[in-house]
Amino acid sequence: MTAAPGWDDLLDTGEEILWQGRPDTALVFDANGLITSAFGIAFLLGALLWLDFALTHTAGLGVFSVVFPLIGVLFTGVGGYLVAGHYYASAYRRRNTWYTLTTKRAYVATAVFGQRSLKSWAVTPALTMSLTDDTPASIWFDPGARPQRVGFERIADARAVLAMMHRIQRGQND
Repeated sequence: MTAAPGWDDLLDTGEEILWQGRPDTALVFDANGLITSAFGIAFLLGALLWLDFALTHTAGLGVFSVVFPLIGVLFTGVGGYLVAGHYYASAYRRRNTWYTLTTKRAYVATAVFGQRSLKSWAVTPALTMSLTDDTPASIWFDPGARPQRVGFERIADARAVLAMMHRIQRGQND
């Protein structure tokens, strides 16, 4: 592959695009998500109890009759996000993500709620990579300073892309 339109100013001289792809956008119910949902149920129930109490017991208390229910509404929204919203947020983020692998770097581009981002990681021997062999699989990078996982998430051809990345690390870009 050669540089697609729009990539000319981003790529170094001699750098070529080897692969481009997008993540799977299905809702994913994994163990971490289910733990978050379980916590969210407890949080949501507490928020609903707060809201019920605030609506039935703070009438006539001036500013408290407005503030306490608003706090309950806020926490109810947070609980709803923890129960189910995070699944949709993850799918939305993936639906607005694009991946590119060049002969030198791995790029992750996102356009979420009008905020565009293009991040890249040099594919050098120092870059640690791992494969999560789900269906579809993901390639995770460990750039060292980031506490969160970054990489090519839920791609159909993960093993082939990881093999290309290992060849780049060894200096075999052909």
